[in-house]
Amino acid sequence: YAVCLLMADSPKQCSASAIAELKALGAKRIAMLTGDDPGSAQSTALALGIQEFHAGMLPGQKAEWLEKLDKGKSCNHKVCFVGDGVNDAPALARADTGIAIGAGTDIAIESADIVLMKSDLQDVAVALDLSRATMRNIKQNLFWALFYNAICIPVAAGVLAPWGISLNPMIAAAAMSLSSLFVVTNALRLLELPEEAQQLLFEDKISAGHARAILSIPTAEGREKLTQRLVKDPISVRETEAIARLMAGKKEGETAKRPQTPKSYKTVAR
Repeated sequence: YAVCLLMADSPKQCSASAIAELKALGAKRIAMLTGDDPGSAQSTALALGIQEFHAGMLPGQKAEWLEKLDKGKSCNHKVCFVGDGVNDAPALARADTGIAIGAGTDIAIESADIVLMKSDLQDVAVALDLSRATMRNIKQNLFWALFYNAICIPVAAGVLAPWGISLNPMIAAAAMSLSSLFVVTNALRLLELPEEAQQLLFEDKISAGHARAILSIPTAEGREKLTQRLVKDPISVRETEAIARLMAGKKEGETAKRPQTPKSYKTVAR
């Protein structure tokens, strides 16, 4: 008798959604670098919707491939690499931004710039969203702080005193405190998820996909209502997205608008 035993690793359910999320974010090129044989690599790439893959690569070859990509890329493009194994460590260190999975090896975590707290590839999109939102917030704070101080400091210094315009020192001190208040308040806009949803996220009871679905609802009342629904009756990400689309007034075929301020509590940046 002849026995044929076939064994294969199936991609995680969140992997295909993560690739779709990255494409929606505007990723110009998505490639899979793996040490597996070409047959397994092709099967996995097709299942995930990845057009470009490179199989049978050694750790050093992954880093070399990234180096070639870095030399040929446009100056306004950045290279991001996601990995979790020992073989990914050189590439994680070589990329402009290395993202390691929290459940990965110690050397991969040490080589990365960002460490995801959960083994959910959808958190990669959350990390990219977070970085964009943070940089946008920093630019806003710099603009308003400079604009505010450029007006108030000369007045407090008495530049306009000859024209009868002056500022009491106590009022000037209070005005400087208001500048800090504006900056802090603007930064706090990065946290829009209801506290109960944040707790569910920390306890690993909902995923990043659930959180993004909640954030796609424009009103705070709607976000709170969907959060309460998840507390009482845990449902899949797909079902949550469908409910969010209905609450946001979108049709079934439309894509829910991506929230502009993703959550910092989903990543650990070092």
